[in-house]
Amino acid sequence: MRLAIASSNGVTIQRHFGRTKDYVVVTVDDGREVAREVRSVESPAQLVEVGGHGPGQFESRMRIMTASVQDCDVLVAGGMGHPMVDAIERAGLDVILTNERLVEDIISAYLAGTLEHQPDLAHEPCH
Repeated sequence: MRLAIASSNGVTIQRHFGRTKDYVVVTVDDGREVAREVRSVESPAQLVEVGGHGPGQFESRMRIMTASVQDCDVLVAGGMGHPMVDAIERAGLDVILTNERLVEDIISAYLAGTLEHQPDLAHEPCH
């Protein structure tokens, strides 16, 4: 299984999912990390062209934001709008929102089974 952690520097989690520049993707087998890589968000320039959360923009934004992690099972972020949470879950990924800050701590907690989803970190769009 693969765990994708939204980041912008590979060290800390991105608190605002819409500003994610890359993901730390961890492959887990038999309860342990077996591989790790950093994947960029597909075409960040397109995100600027697509814009924000208006009519017709959301679906394009979601596709761009998740294209590089479609083979993952779980996506971890620091905060995300309710519609994006719903769309990512419909696409087949589990979403975990957390206050954990460091990617290393997130990976350790996930592997230990102690990383808790904090649904209060989901918010209305255009916050």
